Amino acid sequence: MNSTEVSGPIRTIDFAALRGGNHSSREALGREIVTAFEEIGGIYAINHGVDPVLVEDVFTASRWFFAQPLSWRQALGINQWQRGFLALRTNRKPGFPPDLREAFDIGIDIPADDPRVLGNKPFHGPNHWPDAPGFRSTVERYFQALRDFGFALQEALALGLGLPNEWFQEYYGNALSTMRLLHYPNAEQTLEADGFPMAPHIDFGAFSFISQDGTGGLEYQDSTELWRPLQPTQGALVVFLGGLMNYWSNGRFKALRHRVVTVPGRQRFSIAMFYNPNFDAELTCPPSCGSANQPLSNNAAIACGPYILAQAKARSALTAQ
Repeated sequence: MNSTEVSGPIRTIDFAALRGGNHSSREALGREIVTAFEEIGGIYAINHGVDPVLVEDVFTASRWFFAQPLSWRQALGINQWQRGFLALRTNRKPGFPPDLREAFDIGIDIPADDPRVLGNKPFHGPNHWPDAPGFRSTVERYFQALRDFGFALQEALALGLGLPNEWFQEYYGNALSTMRLLHYPNAEQTLEADGFPMAPHIDFGAFSFISQDGTGGLEYQDSTELWRPLQPTQGALVVFLGGLMNYWSNGRFKALRHRVVTVPGRQRFSIAMFYNPNFDAELTCPPSCGSANQPLSNNAAIACGPYILAQAKARSALTAQ
């Protein structure tokens, strides 16, 4: 099996040990995560520490946002820092028509007078919020809860790799995080030929955290090229690995190819967090990810920010065609 193939069902992993377990139970959790990432590059995470009431609140906020008039949403269109509203058919995957979904993106909210913003550092800038304080506060609290989960996940992953729990911290002190509220309208009659609500692809970053409503439609591809459903599971986060983590781990971890298909007669809401290392991080392979067949020298250190920027620009150029 090569480094992009995955097999078997998605594991459900209980993260309760991160909050109340001893060191040995956290190590056992880490090993379970490592095994799942080696096998398939994705998991269902339960008891992950995100308040279920907050999850309900952020989905309510998302439904409110996408119920507003299109002209109102368009006034909140993507700004120069890649924050704001994305209309239908403004995202495209290689080989497919544009996706039939709309989105609202946020990141770490950095004031316009911050030196990083004044210096035009990519992905560093203010969000493009509507004048709706309740919406903003709910979305920001959920954004921070997912960042907290990501920090705990990378600590467990380090332990599972036989490394100190803080091994990833130097790469994640100011994580390059983007969160996307997603709406897939009931649009089976308006899909282009070979089109999807979200076409098959592998995320280009490190980690993706997905919350989904009860509609269904999210699928992943296994090593036989069979598409398997990722059924909504109450209280669970879906965690995917992307291309950056596949490279960073020297091919030890899989990157999960996935898509969203139409569920007839239903619209769909989901929320995705893309949790990536610091923009300035030079990612060196974890020392335990080498082997006789894949020595560490196969993969040189990679600069996170330029890599993410290049991938984002390539996706934007594809959409513009």
